[in-house]
Amino acid sequence: MIIMLGYIFTAANYLFYCISRFVRDKKDMLLLDLLAKILTILGLYCLGSLSGAYSFMVVFFVLILANIKERVNQKWTVFFVIFQVLYLLILIYAYQGISSILVFTTSSISLFSTWWLFPQKMRLIGGCNSCLFFIYQVSIKNWAGLLELLVMYSNFAAYLKYRVSKVKKYKK
Repeated sequence: MIIMLGYIFTAANYLFYCISRFVRDKKDMLLLDLLAKILTILGLYCLGSLSGAYSFMVVFFVLILANIKERVNQKWTVFFVIFQVLYLLILIYAYQGISSILVFTTSSISLFSTWWLFPQKMRLIGGCNSCLFFIYQVSIKNWAGLLELLVMYSNFAAYLKYRVSKVKKYKK
């Protein structure tokens, strides 16, 4: 029953995350990502991936602070460093092999993307990072993680959507 809940939370996470890729403003994207991360934490906990659950708890707070950072237009580099150190400590504390390394790597890439990049680059890097996260999902036997293919698609499709609209805007 708990594993089934993990799959349900994972599927719901993917729904909200994919929708978030298609919003234009970074602030709105980050708000939808917050809801997706709550569902991710619950799903990974139900599936027994503590390094994943802990890492995504940090991601949740990263998104809260990144949202505030965007609204007040600050860099807050010290928080970026603190979050990266937390990911490293989680890797050491909850190490379970390749799955821990994969979640550390994807979390670090996501942190960099969320903290420093504009939405278009977030979409592009997010699509590439999805490849690693897909391997992580398979490594913990989360078969609902096959939905990560939709995340790859939504990131690249949203990237193309906004890239095309930007090109059309300049041609006018």
